[in-house]
Amino acid sequence: MNKSEMILAKIESALKLLDSLRFNHRRDLPPWKIHRGDDESLSSSYEDSFWEKIDSPLIFRDPGQTFSLCTAITVSSPRESAAVLVLSLGRSTSLEALQFLYGPEALLYIDGIPYHGVDPNHREIHLPGELAPNTQHTVVLQGWTGIKEDFYPVSPPYSAEINQEIQELLTLYKTIIQTVRNLPASDPVYTKLVTLLNSSYSCLDLNEPIGPSINGSIGRTLSCINAGLEAIPYLKNQSVAAIGHAHLDIAWLWDVPQAIKKAARTFSNVLRLMEDYPEFIFSCSQPQLYVFIEQHYPEIFREIQKRVEEGRWELMGGMWVEADCNLSGAEALARQFLLGRRYFSEHFSTPDTEVLWLPDVFGYSWQLPQIMKESEISGFVTAKLSWNQFNRMPHESFWWKGLDGTDILTSLISTKKPGWWGATYSGEMNPEEVLSTWESLQDKDLCDELLMPYGLGDGGGGPTREMLENAAAMKRIPGLPEINQTTVESYFKRLQDKTSSTDFPVWNGELYLELHRGTYTTQAKNKRLNRKCEFKLHDAEFLASWAALRQPGFYPRKELKEAWSLLCLNQFHDILPGSAIHEVYRQSTVDYRKITDITDKIIEESLGVLDGSLPSNTAYVLYNPTSFTMTQIVELPDPENEDPLYGADGKRVMVQKTEKGLLLHARDIPPYGYTTFSPETPSAIGTADADSSDTDSSDSGVNLSDVKINAGDDTVTMENSFLRLIINGQGEVLSLFDKEVSRECIPENQRGNLLEFFEDRPMDWDAWDIDIYYEEKPLSFGRESKIRISEHGPLRVSAVIEQKIQNSTFLQHISLSKDSRRIDFKTECDWQETHVLLKAVFPTTMLSPSATYDIQWGNVERPTHRNTSWDRARFETCAHKWADLSEGDYGVSLLNDCKYGYSVKDHKIALTLLRSPTFPDKTADKGHHEFTYSLLPHKNDWRGITAGEAYGLNDPCIIRRVSTEEPKRTGTAESSLVSSSYDGVVIETVKMAEDNDSLVIRMYEYKRTKRNDVQITLPRGVKRALRSNVLEKDLEVLEFRENKISINPYQILTLKMELETD
Repeated sequence: MNKSEMILAKIESALKLLDSLRFNHRRDLPPWKIHRGDDESLSSSYEDSFWEKIDSPLIFRDPGQTFSLCTAITVSSPRESAAVLVLSLGRSTSLEALQFLYGPEALLYIDGIPYHGVDPNHREIHLPGELAPNTQHTVVLQGWTGIKEDFYPVSPPYSAEINQEIQELLTLYKTIIQTVRNLPASDPVYTKLVTLLNSSYSCLDLNEPIGPSINGSIGRTLSCINAGLEAIPYLKNQSVAAIGHAHLDIAWLWDVPQAIKKAARTFSNVLRLMEDYPEFIFSCSQPQLYVFIEQHYPEIFREIQKRVEEGRWELMGGMWVEADCNLSGAEALARQFLLGRRYFSEHFSTPDTEVLWLPDVFGYSWQLPQIMKESEISGFVTAKLSWNQFNRMPHESFWWKGLDGTDILTSLISTKKPGWWGATYSGEMNPEEVLSTWESLQDKDLCDELLMPYGLGDGGGGPTREMLENAAAMKRIPGLPEINQTTVESYFKRLQDKTSSTDFPVWNGELYLELHRGTYTTQAKNKRLNRKCEFKLHDAEFLASWAALRQPGFYPRKELKEAWSLLCLNQFHDILPGSAIHEVYRQSTVDYRKITDITDKIIEESLGVLDGSLPSNTAYVLYNPTSFTMTQIVELPDPENEDPLYGADGKRVMVQKTEKGLLLHARDIPPYGYTTFSPETPSAIGTADADSSDTDSSDSGVNLSDVKINAGDDTVTMENSFLRLIINGQGEVLSLFDKEVSRECIPENQRGNLLEFFEDRPMDWDAWDIDIYYEEKPLSFGRESKIRISEHGPLRVSAVIEQKIQNSTFLQHISLSKDSRRIDFKTECDWQETHVLLKAVFPTTMLSPSATYDIQWGNVERPTHRNTSWDRARFETCAHKWADLSEGDYGVSLLNDCKYGYSVKDHKIALTLLRSPTFPDKTADKGHHEFTYSLLPHKNDWRGITAGEAYGLNDPCIIRRVSTEEPKRTGTAESSLVSSSYDGVVIETVKMAEDNDSLVIRMYEYKRTKRNDVQITLPRGVKRALRSNVLEKDLEVLEFRENKISINPYQILTLKMELETD
């Protein structure tokens, strides 16, 4: 040990003694009384009849238990210094990485008023100065034993007064020592600080017995240190933007109800700190949290409103919750901003910050910059990209260029915490973090200010008094950057000033997180419910909008807002990705059922209104809720009907009996429109030949003959006018031949629809991760299989394969339909594996260095090779409805109706179907699953039919039996609400405006091929056309001549139409 180390060691030894002297006038409180369970009515009661006396030491062991504890306090008057309650509920002794989240938590009520959070990091509660002296005050803790089974002894409660001088000396000594330990010994400041520590120690009187004389020596020691710090010359050329923060997961290792209580505890802590530290500013995202507080803790909410108005509480985030940005659907991402920013504007007098705050989200869609801009967001913050497995992001601050060219100023949090995986959004505001963060900064020449959020997080808690005292002390210590308590908004204004440099970095591409790839798949049932509810909401809004045009005042805004709010809540970045505990998914299933009930009711009522627009002889109406003209095989809700049916064109429609009912061949249903079917030829068209229905030829001259199926010795062959498919008894594709272009899609001696199993044991994060080495351990399981033909045509043929593989069973319907290039693999599975990964793999005859993937509001290309570490890192990526491997004039797309994880390497395209992790949910994914994936061979590339087929798979036509007993109707047999003249435009959303009866149409260009006018067809004339944004703020009045608008590649365009009345 050298001289400097010895000086530090002797002072650290003295600090232990000083810490034991911090409290004066300790007074024990009456012993705790307990009520086991959750009863908020006890927050102000001290009556014995409500409480159980504790006769032995209280120890919490079991996790997840709720409780209330009660005692009382009488404060003296006058007080010499700050009075505190010392309330210790136990601290975990675990050495696990997540131990900072362990331990009981509670909300402290004083005389029935919520006052402060109590947890292992908030045990000393400063009492309010206005507390009436010499009066008994009821103290109640309403708590929860936490997430981890452990040994948590609850200490007897007591009050005391803090010796402020000793507290100040402890803070100064600790921060100076930590500064010295993190400066190089060659730094001149290092030597000066060590000398100062040594000389100040000489002023400290620690002679036994410790008596009143120590107080005088404390003051002398402080004076020595303060004078010494002033005397050390040091110019602080760098600064830290200190952002008070509390990252709070709305669900993770706890459920949503517990998160509400965590928010109350956290926000109470922050409000108390603001009373004692005028320079303290707090920044917090997620409007959903504020809604919870408004509903459950109105007193806390009113205090927050006051602090927001003062400018000391910064509203930020933009989104309703800190949502997953890989899996959330296109319109859902937009609604996160619409819901979130509207809530802030309606409930607070000060606008929220125009910065999207997503520190812990697992990757970011390439269209996010444009969505942000369309939501009036100009900045973006995250920390998660520092967790990359393979590559470090080359810059901490840069312009992020989106898919359409939109630029968003981006800052990556880079705060270093010892032993942490990457940068932390929960800094502790100490010299070690500040110095290590500055040292690792890559762009010191461009940025001289660090963004450093501090405050306990994940489970909330927020900043502590120690952190604020450290920040104040560090402002005075040479060798450290300048520490400034500030807002995210002001930091970004300063960062914006630095972007004028021509060297300011640009990142053009998606922000792919090289970690947590398992979140594309884990908790598959939850992901399926999310996808289905996204499309349910889409359909409900479309049909309700059409109905509202027919019946003014019909549009159910309140109900739709409730459903969207629930959906967006469940897209939080630990719910939708599958990384939460089992109880979270029990509750999300309830929420999805509620969304389904709301949307089903809206759809049914909307269809009832729209029935009045149909011809009087209508038996069935079929609504197409997509932007594409659709031809589909649909199942009639009335399978016993054997009467002939005629389409809107007057031709008899082909039908097919199946095991479950009756199939109908519906052709050319208009976009966002309907077509009708009648038991007689529509009078407006005249009588048609009953045999001339479905025998037309396609535009290409291919004969649209019936689809066929044949069984061989060991195979089944399916065939229509486009394709010939041969499968074996396990459902594997032996051959897929495109008859139209004479091309085989499956390589010789290889098989498609391979169900491949792999050992799946990631290094760190079980539910989160798929690590690249999974490929090294494929699992070979024995199989019991049988196959039978279930549908024989003429509209659809199907084979059913039943398999028992290891512990799981599979039932798969492989189907090929008339006039279709799409092969559907409709699958049911009873999944009973553990730490096993399942993929459906299709080797193809395609050769391409890149594949194309569907994302929200567009698509992206990614490499099919692993030439570089950046390519290798993308061994598993996220897509929405499809991924495609094309050579230019031909390709194969793999579609899905509820999956997200894809891997494409060389000529193989694979869809990840299921995983089976055990943490944090021991039973994750076990049980029954339903999903469909489809193989789509096609001419040319994905720009042809892929998107339309994918939308058709995910959002099939809605068929309705129409009552023939209603009053006579005189409507049209076929109609459309809205359509586009250019098939490269997808009309993603049709809804009524939030604040008036304008029709809102949100669309995007996805083929990257058009930069000129597109004609929009509507059922009525347009009085006024406005270009709007996601927030539905009007940007400009459009000429809209001949209903034409201009759209650029990958542009998201929101139109607000004021239509003429009938």
